[in-house]
Amino acid sequence: MKFPLACLLSFSLAFSLSAQSNFQKGFIVTNQDTVHGYINVREWEKSPQEIDFKKTLDGPAQNFTVNQIQYFKAPGYCAYQRFFVSISMNEVSLGKTSISVRKPNVSDTVLMNILSDGKNIKLFLYRDQVKPRFYYKTPGQNVPEELYYDVYRDGGQMRVREGYKNQLAQCARSNQVLSKKLETRIKRAAYSEGYLKKIVDEINGGEDQNERKEAISVEKQSTGFFIGVGINRNMLTLDNGTGSNFSLNATKKSTYVPYFFAGYDIAIKPQTGRLFFRFDLAFSKATLKSTTEDNSMSYPLTVNYTFKQSNTSFGANLLYNFYSAPTVKIRAGAGLRANFSTYKKANYVFVTGYPGAPRVQESEPAMANFWLSIPIRLSCLLYKHYEIGAGYIPAVNLSEPSEPFHNNLSAFFLGVNYHF
Repeated sequence: MKFPLACLLSFSLAFSLSAQSNFQKGFIVTNQDTVHGYINVREWEKSPQEIDFKKTLDGPAQNFTVNQIQYFKAPGYCAYQRFFVSISMNEVSLGKTSISVRKPNVSDTVLMNILSDGKNIKLFLYRDQVKPRFYYKTPGQNVPEELYYDVYRDGGQMRVREGYKNQLAQCARSNQVLSKKLETRIKRAAYSEGYLKKIVDEINGGEDQNERKEAISVEKQSTGFFIGVGINRNMLTLDNGTGSNFSLNATKKSTYVPYFFAGYDIAIKPQTGRLFFRFDLAFSKATLKSTTEDNSMSYPLTVNYTFKQSNTSFGANLLYNFYSAPTVKIRAGAGLRANFSTYKKANYVFVTGYPGAPRVQESEPAMANFWLSIPIRLSCLLYKHYEIGAGYIPAVNLSEPSEPFHNNLSAFFLGVNYHF
């Protein structure tokens, strides 16, 4: 029960702090001027109605609303533009679509995410509590037009209107780029960012190179290889195994052991670099000791374990940046490690306080060659390359079930790594 609780506590800490700032270099175009500084970039689930902005990183934050902003951009992260547009209000979720009559559109001033800013067609995204909507704008249009998609009930059947396919095909045709391949792609396209952006990029004659350079620059901040070294404070506690009749007073024995590791980070959302997977491989060698006493008898009994362990482990972790600035990122998370261990010189010794009683030594206790652990970590990334991390691994039994005692290993760890 301790493992899931530890994970929940770790993630609760990380996500409770997720409201921390994430100021990235950018600029805003207000109704009066263009101002350069730093924008608090969020993983907006809905299109923002306001943003926080600083002229300098250590300066005060100012709040700008949709009525004050015409345009804002954090290169490599996001770009939004203000428009007064017509917005469809019909649900597209099958569970919520219960009527066949289309709800009337509403008109509003909103900030729209610029997904593609090409010469022939521009693609935008607006998202609210109802649904996501994609818009397009050609050089001859003053305001973006919604790419039409609707789900409705016709009697007892569900039907789909996919007007966006005709709209994109007509745009490609007017720009003389509607090849058989593109026509097929449009017919098969789902109403989603990935599909629509590929089609729009093709209508524009290829991917926007400036956009690609910006995206690569941001992704490198949170995705890539790293190597590192660290030190484990291993703590071994001996207690009763299955069927044991001993009454033990457990005592932790600590050992400090260096370890080496390498890995790869994969950003789930590179535009903010907040959430990512980490895969790593680690190696360590340690001489571990544990001891305990049984005072239930008329004479004391001491049990001592010693063994040398070589451990190679593979870890998969989910980490979250709960504070992000251009030079400092603080992250927390947890994961699962698969450990493969070999042992040498493993033995245990019984020592009794009974006068004249001999030391009884047993050899080669059965130790686990494969075991799982759950590391919980907190780290700080400095200047995109240097990371200092610390964490805790809850206790795991290294002894096989057949052993009369359990060697429970827990650890604190501290490491430094370099991101390429």
